[in-house]
Amino acid sequence: MGGAQGNTLFTVSHLDQKVFEPLLISGIGGLLDDEAAKMQKVRTIYLSEMVREIAPLKDLLCFFKLRHILRKEKPDIVHSHSSKAGILGAGPPGAPVCR
Repeated sequence: MGGAQGNTLFTVSHLDQKVFEPLLISGIGGLLDDEAAKMQKVRTIYLSEMVREIAPLKDLLCFFKLRHILRKEKPDIVHSHSSKAGILGAGPPGAPVCR
């Protein structure tokens, strides 16, 4: 397992559960969707609008859905693996953002 998806799954599955409540937000159809589904202690939200290619309408919808989720969840840390995800999913003010 390698690449950005593998790194993300490793990171969220190895966070200290006493300190963090991991939440994975992902597009649909990734190479490791089945692996993500097996992680019982990681809550996962799939967004069909989160796609790799530039798609203005989907990107706009994704931005608003991510903003809604991040405002509701109030994460302490936001970590993204792509520049597009980093722009669309910039965390709430004051939350460290790792890219």
